[in-house]
Amino acid sequence: MHSPSAGAAADSLQKGVGAIFGPQLEAASMHVQSICDDLEVPHIEARWEYRLMRDQLSINLYPRPSILSEAFVRLVNAWNWKDFIIIYEEDDAIIRLKDFMKEGEKQKWKMQIYQFQNDSYRDMFWEIKRAVASREKPDSIVEYRIILDVPRKNLYDVFKAAQQVGMMTEHQKYLITSLDLHTIDMEDFQYGKTNITGLRLAGAEEKGSNHDTLKTESTLIYDGVKLFASSLEQMDLAKNVSVLPPISCTLMNKGIDGTTLFNFMKNAALPSPGLSGMIEFDAEGFRSRISLDVIYLTASGLTKIGTIVPSKKGEWSINIVPPEYPSDFQFVELENSNFRVTTKLTDPYVMYRESAKKKCLATSALKDTRLIC
Repeated sequence: MHSPSAGAAADSLQKGVGAIFGPQLEAASMHVQSICDDLEVPHIEARWEYRLMRDQLSINLYPRPSILSEAFVRLVNAWNWKDFIIIYEEDDAIIRLKDFMKEGEKQKWKMQIYQFQNDSYRDMFWEIKRAVASREKPDSIVEYRIILDVPRKNLYDVFKAAQQVGMMTEHQKYLITSLDLHTIDMEDFQYGKTNITGLRLAGAEEKGSNHDTLKTESTLIYDGVKLFASSLEQMDLAKNVSVLPPISCTLMNKGIDGTTLFNFMKNAALPSPGLSGMIEFDAEGFRSRISLDVIYLTASGLTKIGTIVPSKKGEWSINIVPPEYPSDFQFVELENSNFRVTTKLTDPYVMYRESAKKKCLATSALKDTRLIC
């Protein structure tokens, strides 16, 4: 054993366990997963995983990357985005967005890609503003469409940096790839009229939990424990399970019911949805059935405005409706527009004031009009 996580896994196995959850760090998780495969102990994960193939006794409750990519593709097409910016922070974001960008090439989207460097969020937003301004006509109003991929822990700082350089106005539209947008305190940004949209796993709202603070990781771990308990109960009905024997990495004595328990979990049909919705797995052990809420920032905070539900046949159900106050979607049309105003001269509320340069009261003299209300 060469890592603390592997050592903790070995200690747990010696006490007799039915499965191991996590850890969340990639390298440690892969090490623990290898141990579980060798000793025939189910391994349950709840994190984003880029590999297309799972190990023999491993399942992952996190949605399959290709399903999330397709959900973002569906959203972009629904909004008719053809020209937009992708900003990411971590290198593995390119892997996360690989399927999305492949689809973009097929549909001939114009994508400009930027990466944050050394936490210099403001500098990057300034660079993007200058680059976009250089391609636009002088004095024209620029509309920014941005797909933002940053870790949940940095989202607030990124929004704050964007706000400081004037990139959190009614002219910016953000699609956030993190499934934890709903856990961010957005009060500092909800009055700026910025269009900010994201996705979250559906299910917790219907179960009466605190959806505003429950992170995706916590949700999936809870559902993993529920899945394990239900599967263990089903296995006990099929064959009496009185005790889980200790397993030694040194002696390499394997678990006796690990494969059976894993098959029960992989083919589980829970009687009710978990906090993250219905739970089903494909042949590789990836989660294949999810339901996503579409959330949108309004003046009253993040609001659910729709759902995206993929089906087994490859068909998708997308239902997005405006929030309760439609003006949240329409305010941009009234900003920075020219209007022709018609009024009636009524002393003393609206009346002409003679100019020192011209005494003509023609329509061209409206600039010299004094309005009293």
